[in-house]
Amino acid sequence: MVISQVPRTILWQFLWKTSNILYLRKELRIVGQLEGCLASLPRQLNLCGRPLRLMNEEAHFLLKNNYCELLSCSDLASPPTKQSADNFKEIQNRAFEEQRLLVKEEKMQQILRAGEKILEGKRRKLNKEAAKSGNEPPPLTLEQAVDEEIRRIPELTQANALVQIFTEHPVLDCEKLAPISWDYPSSENDKIRATVYGDLWAKGFYITGGEKFGGDFLVYPGDPVRFHAKYIAICLPFEGLLTPFQIAVHARVAVSVNKKVLLCTVNSDSRVIYKYLEWLDAKREKMSQETIK
Repeated sequence: MVISQVPRTILWQFLWKTSNILYLRKELRIVGQLEGCLASLPRQLNLCGRPLRLMNEEAHFLLKNNYCELLSCSDLASPPTKQSADNFKEIQNRAFEEQRLLVKEEKMQQILRAGEKILEGKRRKLNKEAAKSGNEPPPLTLEQAVDEEIRRIPELTQANALVQIFTEHPVLDCEKLAPISWDYPSSENDKIRATVYGDLWAKGFYITGGEKFGGDFLVYPGDPVRFHAKYIAICLPFEGLLTPFQIAVHARVAVSVNKKVLLCTVNSDSRVIYKYLEWLDAKREKMSQETIK
């Protein structure tokens, strides 16, 4: 995992390796958010690919529980050396050569699969030319027709080659990596969010960002691929207040998406306290009570 600090102290945590992403999801219930563009489906946001961006709370949880390390590489802070540039150029050339051979092999396989059609077309053309001149068409075998088409395959150029996007640094010197510190959580709100996240995770939930529903987190009973969120978690200071208007807003949003509002706070003993809001249907509640009686 690489954490890079950019202006305004906004932190972004990106994961590129598929194996790391799958490990976090299957083994640690860390979901994150895919934000990359799929090469096969560009110019859309419904289906995204790598990299996976982690929330600050997810990254903090991983660091706190020693599931990963936060490292800094001195090579990334200075211009590349001539040797590094030469090594990178060699990697690019090798990748292009492999791609060139693969493209040519694929074109050859396409020609071989269509060999009979190619032969039929060439014979038809020779017959037309022979009819115009009054001569017999020259003999043409399948092998000759295929060889002629293979010789016409154009060579792949650098301008038409695919550009490789590296998911790991190709020439990074791992011996120069050094651990660094991270000042998150620093504010009181960050501390509450981080504590609540860790407590919900310990209870077996999957947690994602809840901004689109006006909360801090969405809390799932299982993997979000298979389950809908059960709670919209809202983190509050221990002595914080919610006005009736705010309560009504959160409750109405939650009931419109079939979820419950989970109010989360942390007391002076660092214990997380939960209260949830559920919009009750008075008529349905009365019927339920009558049925129980």
